[in-house]
Amino acid sequence: MATHVIQFRDKEKYKQAIMALLDVPVSRVGIPDLKMIVSEEHIQALKRANVEFKDITKRVGPDGSTPVQP
Repeated sequence: MATHVIQFRDKEKYKQAIMALLDVPVSRVGIPDLKMIVSEEHIQALKRANVEFKDITKRVGPDGSTPVQP
């Protein structure tokens, strides 16, 4: 299961996301600054609902230290 850290531009988008994610049977975690930790299932639900978000997940290369672009 892939994990993503996403951020919303304002409270309205955050609220829209919460409503869109109600039917996803996988847990999500809200963190400060309009951010959430979500799974790929959540990402797909947000896209289907046309809720704007930014994926701010930091990815690393095979050696564990080199940042790579998603």
